[in-house]
Amino acid sequence: MKPSCSLCENAKELLTMAGGRWAFDLTEHDIYERAEWFERYRYDIPVVVIDGVERLKLNFTQADLEAALREASSQGAS
Repeated sequence: MKPSCSLCENAKELLTMAGGRWAFDLTEHDIYERAEWFERYRYDIPVVVIDGVERLKLNFTQADLEAALREASSQGAS
């Protein structure tokens, strides 16, 4: 997350809505907290990481998020 980032706010809203249907813990990170986060993600935020895998970046939809959660869930069940 980056302060005053409209894409980050949209992602947080989509994640909050998905939280009613999926069990997950939401952890937000401010990319300004660590230099390596800033260098890695400054052009790609927001980034959704599920089970250590970067699944979504930038502007995504609820459908994209649902698909990423389904995919991660099915991979975790293997």
